[in-house]
Amino acid sequence: MLRQQQTERPDTDVYEQAIAYLHDGLDRAEKLDDRQSLALGCYSLGVAFVTVAQPRRAIAALTRGLTFAHESGDLYLQGKHLLFLAEAHYALDDFSTAIAPLASPPFP
Repeated sequence: MLRQQQTERPDTDVYEQAIAYLHDGLDRAEKLDDRQSLALGCYSLGVAFVTVAQPRRAIAALTRGLTFAHESGDLYLQGKHLLFLAEAHYALDDFSTAIAPLASPPFP
């Protein structure tokens, strides 16, 4: 699904503006120490980076967000982070890392 979307060149200016807004939102969530908002912000940032073909930046955002999602206890959000982490690793042709959470989930 995402491979097909990536072939349809997204408007990077729109995404860059959204990424800037997401960074602002993360700064505010950090000041409030709101783990759920931090997890959601990192997830959205990761999705944006995957969409504009910046998988390494996506991995950094999603890995950070996965920690916040785990701390908040939100299993659904943890799953969403893992899904896009796999997509980012897949974009780098790193297939073994993309499927690693299936063999060994990162949290108990």
